[in-house]
Amino acid sequence: MKILLVSPHYPPRFMGGVEVYTQRLARALSARNHAVQIVAVDAIDGASVDGIQVETTLDAGVEVSRLSLPAAQGFRNTFHRPEVERWLRDHLDRHRPDVVHLQSGYLIGDAVLAAASATATPLAVTLHDFWFICPRITLQHPDGRCCTGPDTPAKCAGCLATEQRRYRLPYRLLGPRSSAVVTQLFARLPRSWSAIPNLAADVASRRSRLLGGLATADAILSPSQFVRRQLMEAGFDGSRIEVVRLGVEPVPRAARRAIAENDVRLRLGFLGQIAPHKGVHVLIEAMRYCRERRIELVIHGRFDRDVAYTTRLRQLAEGDPRIVLAGPLERSQVADFFARIDVLAVPSLWYENSPLVILEARAAGRPLLASRLGALVEQVADEQDGLLAEPGNPRAFAAHIDRLAGTPELVDRLASALQPPATVDEEVEALCQVYARLVRTPPERRRVDPLVPRS
Repeated sequence: MKILLVSPHYPPRFMGGVEVYTQRLARALSARNHAVQIVAVDAIDGASVDGIQVETTLDAGVEVSRLSLPAAQGFRNTFHRPEVERWLRDHLDRHRPDVVHLQSGYLIGDAVLAAASATATPLAVTLHDFWFICPRITLQHPDGRCCTGPDTPAKCAGCLATEQRRYRLPYRLLGPRSSAVVTQLFARLPRSWSAIPNLAADVASRRSRLLGGLATADAILSPSQFVRRQLMEAGFDGSRIEVVRLGVEPVPRAARRAIAENDVRLRLGFLGQIAPHKGVHVLIEAMRYCRERRIELVIHGRFDRDVAYTTRLRQLAEGDPRIVLAGPLERSQVADFFARIDVLAVPSLWYENSPLVILEARAAGRPLLASRLGALVEQVADEQDGLLAEPGNPRAFAAHIDRLAGTPELVDRLASALQPPATVDEEVEALCQVYARLVRTPPERRRVDPLVPRS
């Protein structure tokens, strides 16, 4: 089968969750003798005559078309790129893949939807994030608060407007109420003074086009029920979305480390992106409130990406020998990481979807201490195979850490209840069944009626 995977970006320049997942999927499909191609954006600075530059490279035998695009001009251009749609239609006409699988929608998702529809190419979409309903992608306000959902275009416009200096001060002064209040305030001003009315109309157009385009996909997949519910609350038909859990490479189930009398009673580990929305600072602050001194927090990640945040973390951790700010891990070191820790911490402050590190921890037999937020509630059964804490509350995390350190039998009980996640092979088999279903279904019988007209 000829399969075209489309991702916002692709390794090695980009190593985010979607990018790493797409690379892993490409290699797994290739190992099954499928002919796999990749299309991804490599830069937003192209300057060719038609606005697109393309570099073709090979990654483990997989052909990768890396696009360089000009910077977006205006809000509409952030989600609708006619030049990319034209390039993709030509690409599909030339290569004739049996199926296209879009990973997320960020950057060029709209163009993929339109090109696949125009060429009658079977299309699957995996919802890795909230791009189809949130212009910010993350369902987060600028100050990091989680959004309750894109209730109205005006609400989103108020949130986006805070990126402009004139709206920033009211936002800071009004805090959580700001989006609604600022929107109402500036909506009453002349259009020459306020961009919000026009921005609200643009947001409404964006939502109509993207949800309408998404409904033309032949298969819509989500790694979690949470993302599916968010799309439903935005007005999308939830019956169109299949939940397909992500799989992980088998990780050796590590035996519980032996604890001598003077040893660390609990070693807590963090592995992931070092960024504010991941809540690393919450863990470090929690250590201040822990009564148990024989605990250790080991944090692995790239500390060179966000210098300001890294500086903040180092200041918070200064003088506490229990906190180890370690560097990034190679894939070959992950199994050893899980063998050295007792519990994995996931203190996220945003709506996680399906972090691979959680699945790897489950496979390794390591219970989790996580935020009671988003799809993490699906991944961690509170008091059964892990513990959940109030997001952003260091004292709540500290109480759980002390409890885990003081009752080793609790760690053992939680670990024994862990059920192994799906493997990569199981996930890929499920995806191949989806692909085969799409390929054998005649175009006229595929689901192509949009939820709302595309504008």
